[in-house]
Amino acid sequence: MTENLANVPAVWVLIFDRYLGDVASEESGGGPSTRRLTPATRQGNIDAFDRLDLESTCFEQFLLQNVRSKISAEEVFGGEPAFRKLAEAMTAAKQTVSLVRLTVEDAVFVDHGASGQLESVLRGCGMPLRAVIELDFSNAAAASAATSDDGLANLDPAFQANLVWIEVSIVASANAANEILDTVLRRRQSCSIQDGRSPVLIVTFRTGADRDVREPFKSGIAEDRMHVPLWIQPHPGHACRVQALAGSFDLLPTIETFLGSVGASAESRPPDVAQIADSSERLVAAQKLSSAQRSLAFLCGAPQVCPNRLLLLHGDGWKGARTEEFLLVISEHHKSEAEKTETNDDDATEPSRRLFVKPEDRYNVNDVSGTYATAVDELARLMP
Repeated sequence: MTENLANVPAVWVLIFDRYLGDVASEESGGGPSTRRLTPATRQGNIDAFDRLDLESTCFEQFLLQNVRSKISAEEVFGGEPAFRKLAEAMTAAKQTVSLVRLTVEDAVFVDHGASGQLESVLRGCGMPLRAVIELDFSNAAAASAATSDDGLANLDPAFQANLVWIEVSIVASANAANEILDTVLRRRQSCSIQDGRSPVLIVTFRTGADRDVREPFKSGIAEDRMHVPLWIQPHPGHACRVQALAGSFDLLPTIETFLGSVGASAESRPPDVAQIADSSERLVAAQKLSSAQRSLAFLCGAPQVCPNRLLLLHGDGWKGARTEEFLLVISEHHKSEAEKTETNDDDATEPSRRLFVKPEDRYNVNDVSGTYATAVDELARLMP
C-alpha cells in the first residue's frame, strides 16, 4: 500500500458473545475459584482486562437495549437502519470493513439467533466488506499458531481495513477471554509500531450474564442480562470511568464518529457539567428526555453524566424505559381485569408497571411506582 496508514482512521470492535461476570476456573492443585473478567485488585497479577481498564474510558452504565431470547445480530446495536447509515458513511468516505470470527476453546453456544449472522447483516446493509477471516482458538496448538508473529502477519490485509469487527463465540473461562483480548492488544501495538497508527479499540459484549436471580432479589427484570461493561480506548489512551447512561444503539454512531464521518458532528455532544449540576431532583420531565442515538466519542476521557437520556428496553414479555433516575418495567403479558377477578393466584395481584430508583436499587426489588406515580405515567407515555 502506498497510502500513509498513520493518517487512515481505524476502529477495532471486539464483541464477546456473553459477559461472564464471575467465572469458575480450575487452578492447579485446587478446586474451583472465582475470577472476574472486570478488573479487581490482584497483587502481582495484571491481566489483559486490567490493562484495558487502565488505558480506556469505561462506560459503567452501558445497557443492552434488546435482550429477548430470539434476537438478530443487527437488533442488538440499533437495527438495520443503523447499520445502513454507517455503511453509507463508510462508502462515501471510501472506507472498508473486515470481519474476524474467533472459535475458542470450550465454547458454549446459546441459540439466541445472533451468532454467525453478522456477515449476512454487513453484506445485506451494503457494508464495504473487505475480508472475512476465521481464527481457530479451539486448541492450544491452533491458538499458538494464530497468535504467533507469523500468524498475525498473515492477517495484515484484514487488519488494515478501517473498521475491524471481531466476533468471539461464548467462552467458558476467563483465561480464554483474557487470551483473546491479549492477542488483540498485541496486534494493535504491532500496528502502532509498524504502521504508525493506533486504532481506536472498543470492547463489549452481545449479552449479559444469564444468572438465576433468587428471592428476595427476583423481580420483573434481570439487570445482569442487559448491564454489561463497555470500554473505549481512543488514540490518547486517557483512562476514566464514566457514569453517563449509554445504550447499545450508541455503538454504531460512536464508530462513525471515530471514522471521521462528516455527518458526525458536535451536535451529539452531551451537556457540560456546569449545565447539569443542578439536575438533582427525581422528576421526569418528558420534554427534556431524548431517546435518540448518541455518539459516545465525546464522553471519552470526560466523566460527565447525561440526565436527559431515555433508553427504551425490550425483553421476553416486558418492555422498559431507563433514565438516569428511574427504570420503568411494563409487563406485556399481564392479566386483564376480568381475569384478575376470576383468579386468586399470586399473578393476579402482581403489578403490570413497576418503577425502580436508579442506580441505588441495583437488584430491582423496591417498587416505587406508587410514590412516583407521575414519573410512571410520563415514562409510559414515551414508550411505543
